[in-house]
Formats: sequence, structure tokens, C-alpha cells
Amino acid sequence: MARDPPLHAPARAPFAAVGLLGGWTTYSTLVLDVRTTLADGRAGEALLYVALTLVLGVGAALAGLALGHRWFGGDDAHAGSVVEEDEL
Repeated sequence: MARDPPLHAPARAPFAAVGLLGGWTTYSTLVLDVRTTLADGRAGEALLYVALTLVLGVGAALAGLALGHRWFGGDDAHAGSVVEEDEL
């Protein structure tokens, strides 16, 4: 089975800057917004905000995966690499 090539040095910096640090700042903004909303005595709004953020975020990620799979096709190179429980 072919292995994916390693992540080369030029690709590591953008991954770290955009991926990791971008996610970190997004998460910290979410926490700050929730704390501010809670401090204002609006616990219901804070709970709704967190719930909608999680549901819509996961939904958007799944929609992106589905669209990517539809537009660009699936990765058939690894199709036989998953072992079903019956085969164990």
C-alpha cells in the first residue's frame, strides 16, 4: 500500500500559521463572546450561541466534505485499506 508523502518544510509554516493559529484565535474569540454574554446575565443566549456554533460548524464541515467528494471524486487509492470487523 502506498503511503502519503511527508509534509515538506515549505508546507509546514502555512499549515501552522493558518491552520493551528487560526483555529486558536477562532476558539479564543468564541470563549470571549460566551464569557461576555454570561457576564451580561444572558445564559440562554450563551448556550444557544455555543450550540449553534457547534452544530453549524460541524454541518458546514460535512457539507464541504460532501461537495469536495462530489466535485473532485473520492480517494479510491485507499478504498481497500479499511478492514471490516467480519474480516478480523
